Amino acid sequence: MIDRRKLIEARLYEYNQALRAILTGQSYKMGDVELTRASLKTVQSEIARLENALIKATQTLKRMRLRYVVPMDGVNKRCQRKLL
Repeated sequence: MIDRRKLIEARLYEYNQALRAILTGQSYKMGDVELTRASLKTVQSEIARLENALIKATQTLKRMRLRYVVPMDGVNKRCQRKLL
């Protein structure tokens, strides 16, 4: 199973690369063909969305880790009684 956080980080990296490409030149011409890059506003909003998703995914992992803490005091006392 793919780690959700790693997937978000990979997509965020790609969008940051797209942002750099847009900032170096929004459109350019090759012969008779004019090419236009993606919308700056769209890329910036997607970067913000992915950053928020990354924060939520990280917080979810922290909460999941805390959920699985098992207190061992009661278990240890029961095990000690059986051993005695």
